[in-house]
Amino acid sequence: MVKHAPPEISSFADEISKTGKETMSALDRLREHDSAIRFDQNPLPAIERETRDFIKDDKQHQLLFGTKDSEFVRCVLVSQIEASTYAKNLASVLADQETSPDRSRALRQISARWDGIRNKTYRILRNY
Repeated sequence: MVKHAPPEISSFADEISKTGKETMSALDRLREHDSAIRFDQNPLPAIERETRDFIKDDKQHQLLFGTKDSEFVRCVLVSQIEASTYAKNLASVLADQETSPDRSRALRQISARWDGIRNKTYRILRNY
């Protein structure tokens, strides 16, 4: 079964994807200038990692099999609100802890981009 989303949602998904790619590019540039920045480590306890994996699997199942039509769109948008809220706040916390003014500024810009995505998601959600 193929899920279809209205054109507005499809173009918004493209915007989210572009923002994600730009975020990764910005983080890669930060890492290139500081070898102490590592993305291959996960300091979270095993129970937290496992919980996050279960949440991810549950959301994927819900989106693929548990929803259709406008309910599918609402679930996608709610998931995006959660993800962009996390990204916004993670970047903000990292910016606050960052000692390099350039890296702090870059992280604040990332936080602002995800805040914009989150706010736009709320606006779109009002129509569904």
